[in-house]
Amino acid sequence: MELTITIRKLTWGLSAVAAVFLGASVLGQVGHFVWGWTDVWQVARMTDVGIEQNLPTYFSLLLILGNVVLLSLIARFRHGQRDAWCWKVLVVGFLYLAFDEGFHVHENWVHPMRQMLGGDQFGLFYFAWVVPGLLITLMVGITLTGFLWRLPLAHRIRFLVSAMLFLGGCLGMEMLAGRYLEAHGAVNLAVHLMSDLEEALEMAGMIFFMNALCRYLAEFVPDIRVGWRERAGPPTTIAQSLGSSRSSP
Repeated sequence: MELTITIRKLTWGLSAVAAVFLGASVLGQVGHFVWGWTDVWQVARMTDVGIEQNLPTYFSLLLILGNVVLLSLIARFRHGQRDAWCWKVLVVGFLYLAFDEGFHVHENWVHPMRQMLGGDQFGLFYFAWVVPGLLITLMVGITLTGFLWRLPLAHRIRFLVSAMLFLGGCLGMEMLAGRYLEAHGAVNLAVHLMSDLEEALEMAGMIFFMNALCRYLAEFVPDIRVGWRERAGPPTTIAQSLGSSRSSP
């Protein structure tokens, strides 16, 4: 038995799932604020990408963990070679992102950071965790500049685009939404739609990065084979042919 998973199928499949969640979330917000829907069966809550512990949260967590697996494969392949430590740093960073996605650790930074900033109007820093978030992002970016520069151009561009999408959501949109929320309050459609856009960018960044990592693996590790033997019968092998659609998005 052989199962072939192409980069294109993986990317479009994950994108379709993300689009369903985002579409359902937007519909739920519009339905609530414009048409006065009541969420009797908790359907809107389970598909709202802006809140915790629901289906979109678990999907986002799976996206991050998928990237952890791919990064770990590359780190193992690059072991002992130049920049191997950079791949390991990325593995650790994405493990933290997965932990934070599951337990929302960054929210615990808001109150202490507001105390450090002082005042009662925070503007772009209403969600004050973005301050250490920006500093950490800057430090990691500086640390990995040489690593990114040494990547082949096509891979470098893909990595940077995925980073800009993800950071544009989790930091950029978070800052804009915080400023709007502070000025207009949380109970309005615009704030929720901004939250949906934030999550959309984060999901897009993770999916695009998974695409980029698959392409990197396809170029440097053409085939990854996983085999198992059932109780009876010959061994069975699954071949993940990552390189079979290099020209696909």
